[in-house]
Amino acid sequence: MTPKRGQTWRVCRAAGSALLLGACGCVGFWSEITSRERDMSYVWSKPDPLVVLRDSTDNQRKAEALARLHEPLKNGGTAEQQEMYLQILTRAAVNGSEPMSRDPLCRLSAIRIMGEYKDERVVAVLEKAYLDPHPFPPEMNAMIRQQALASLEQTGNAGALPVLIRAARQPSSSSVSSQADRQSVMDEKIAAVRALGKYAHYEAVDTLVYLLETEKDVAVRHCAHQSLKTSTKRDLPADAVQWRTLLANGQPPPQETTNPIQRVTGFFSRPENTKK
Repeated sequence: MTPKRGQTWRVCRAAGSALLLGACGCVGFWSEITSRERDMSYVWSKPDPLVVLRDSTDNQRKAEALARLHEPLKNGGTAEQQEMYLQILTRAAVNGSEPMSRDPLCRLSAIRIMGEYKDERVVAVLEKAYLDPHPFPPEMNAMIRQQALASLEQTGNAGALPVLIRAARQPSSSSVSSQADRQSVMDEKIAAVRALGKYAHYEAVDTLVYLLETEKDVAVRHCAHQSLKTSTKRDLPADAVQWRTLLANGQPPPQETTNPIQRVTGFFSRPENTKK
């Protein structure tokens, strides 16, 4: 039976409203009305995320609950809550027996929220989330790895440097790799290179100069150049020779500080020359 004109308009308007909600970030609304545990009161009044994680069988809801586990110690919480949240997020973010870790949305959500944490322990978890093999389709695995790098960048922790440098220096996929594999590697490299722009550490700058010297991909080289300007506060052209000369000449190390993060992130201050 052909729908009447008024019915067709209502269908189109409903579809348009759903798209608008998604574009405006109201994804939770659309997720809720499609959830197998549909409960419209959930849209307007979010239950305690710990209750959701304990009782719900819907991974969409669990992923949303994980996204609300903001760091307790930054938000007036207790040390006990900090430990509990870290344990929950760690079990969801890496391979293990936890059912949530076998759902890609839950894993992505846990990795994303951990980027907000200033607890130094999250760096090791995010590094493991990046390096561990993932049991999902290739496209989802690529998203998880890129999110892990983005979250490491967000922490701003100097402990993230080794894995960021490793990701930035990884070789491009070979000519026999698929286009999707090559693009995934390029996306990871760009994510890591962008993150290195936040660190004025000698090894980070050296990696960026190395990429400017050797990388064939134009997008990666451009990103390396931008990160160099950001980290060094220098506006040199995209000329690897000039940047290598600047790095070789260096600058006087920063003045002594009691802050260990400031000590290790001073521009051109090699780790072995940093005062203790």
